[in-house]
Formats: sequence, structure tokens, C-alpha cells
Amino acid sequence: MIYWILSQIQSLILALHSKDSPRQIAAGFALGSLAGWVPFNFLFSGFIVLLLYLLNVNSGFGLLSIAILSLFSFLLDPWAGQLGEWILGLPSLKPLWILLYNLPIFPFTRFNNSVMMGSLVIALLLATPLYFLSYWAVLQYRARWKTKIEQWKIIRWAMASKVVTLWMRVKGNG
Repeated sequence: MIYWILSQIQSLILALHSKDSPRQIAAGFALGSLAGWVPFNFLFSGFIVLLLYLLNVNSGFGLLSIAILSLFSFLLDPWAGQLGEWILGLPSLKPLWILLYNLPIFPFTRFNNSVMMGSLVIALLLATPLYFLSYWAVLQYRARWKTKIEQWKIIRWAMASKVVTLWMRVKGNG
């Protein structure tokens, strides 16, 4: 377990130091946030993870945002439920909800759940600010903190660890 954690730290550091542009890292984080804010749904989350690997974004930071935001997404549930109830109750959208519910796979996304709908709308609204915030953070990291953080003993140890490097090669990340 410790090797897996160290390998994840190593892969995130490598991503920050890689040739990936800050835009690719930020786009991965923002795309992953869509799955992080909403309650877990295999179909929806699986689609987002598939997009992380198909699009030219940093999938490591996308998975990181899913993991981090999933820990805090339940805090939005009261507001998401109210927002979802309002959106699902709009008379002008009722024909759309009926159409979507009658499609073959779409009902499995649980779009008709008020918390799911509200969380999705919140996630869509927050994706753009998260993109710009993470873009700015990557630029700041590379300009100001990169050399300082590289000097930390734990970072040097994680990056130089032969066991972690071997684990990364076996997993195909290094």
C-alpha cells in the first residue's frame, strides 16, 4: 500500500515537472471535477474517466480531482437537492425529462434524482473556475515552488526510490 501511495506522489510530481502544458493539467483537473462533485454513478463516472484517457488532458490530475472532490461533495448535497428539485420541476423542461427517461441507457445516469441533477449543474458551473484556478496554480508551482519542493527529503526520497520507480515501470507509468 505504501508503495502505491508513493508511486502516486511520484506520478503527480512527474506530471507537474513533465512537458504537459499547464492547460493539459488544468483541463484534466477540471474534467475530473465533473465526476468528483456528483454522487457516484458508474455510468456517468465511467464516462468521465473514459474521457480523461481519450482526450489530450492529464489523466493523473483528473483522477486526483475525482478523489479529492468526492471527499467533500456530500457537503453540497443539501443545496444540490434543492437546485435539482427546482430544475426537475420546471414545466418548460418536462418534455425533455420525459424524452431522456425513455431513452435506452440514459435513466441509469439517475438524472431524475434531485441531488444528482443539482450536483451535475453545480459541477458544470464550477468546472470553468476550477480550470482557471488549477491553471494558475500549476503556473505558480512551476515558477515559484518547484525548486523549493524538489529539495524536501520526502520528495527526493520518493523520486529516487528504486522500489517506487520499479513499481511505476511495472504499472506502465515510467
